[in-house]
Amino acid sequence: MSETKKFVDVKESEKIDPWLDQLYHLNVGVIGQGTERHERPHKPVMLLAVADLIGAGLIRENRIAWTLELRKRFGELFDQVRREDDKETPENPFFYLRSEPFWHHVAKPGKEQVVEALSSPPLIGELKDGLMTASLDEDLFRLLTSEEGRNEFREALVARYFPAKRELLVSVSSTEDQASMPKEDKASPVRSSAFRRLILETYDYQCVACGLRIRLPNDFTVVDAAHMIPFSVGHNDHPTNGLALCKNHHWAFDQYLITPTAKGIWKVSSQIEPRRSPGEAELAKLNGERLLPPREEAYLPSPEAVRWREEMLVN
Repeated sequence: MSETKKFVDVKESEKIDPWLDQLYHLNVGVIGQGTERHERPHKPVMLLAVADLIGAGLIRENRIAWTLELRKRFGELFDQVRREDDKETPENPFFYLRSEPFWHHVAKPGKEQVVEALSSPPLIGELKDGLMTASLDEDLFRLLTSEEGRNEFREALVARYFPAKRELLVSVSSTEDQASMPKEDKASPVRSSAFRRLILETYDYQCVACGLRIRLPNDFTVVDAAHMIPFSVGHNDHPTNGLALCKNHHWAFDQYLITPTAKGIWKVSSQIEPRRSPGEAELAKLNGERLLPPREEAYLPSPEAVRWREEMLVN
């Protein structure tokens, strides 16, 4: 039995777990100011391109070569997610992914020191020789050799970086397995954990409703991460689809009793009767209060998510 076959027989959902936090926290560049600030798409697009080439059988061993096929696939995906100020430069993520712990450049044949394998982004003229290569952590590469593993990998990258472009990315797929990316009813516990850390960092571990912030030295906190549009609906783990909320306000949020509005203030459901109980009276005080902002203005709740929540408010 081949190594690939042995791996495929292992439950893939257990294998993606160690990589999700790293995928959700790629060291991507940013550009712009305020609400126009956005993360550069190059690294996640390069990883999607690598997964596609593995699925198409163009990468059969853990040796990712700088080739015309890789550059072309990068361009096809990049066209779907780029903004006007994003330049198609696949050589940069191929090189700068080395800052991620799972991506390693491989020395050219005859070279003794791997650290000298690639000292700068590769050139277009070096596409044909196939000597500029990288590798993944072996367990991650094995994950990508199976259809289920690749789909979990893609789902994580798209949910985190390109949720609004999900259908477009599927439509340009050149591999059958991406055309059937999983449509999960809910986020997995591991993905939820990665999303939680992302949102808590975005809001500095503070409830955006009441300002409660408790963070002990072991990183214990009473604040949760809540999806604006549930994952089962939007497959969206981008920071603009999340809020940091304490346990009480998270419960009220999940029951559609409170919602942010387009004006950046809270609205409380008319079903809350302050005279009925002290708890409801306390919740009613939130009405008209401003949301505490994230550390970056670009991570404010998206207008789409706010509209969805306002429509769902119980009245």
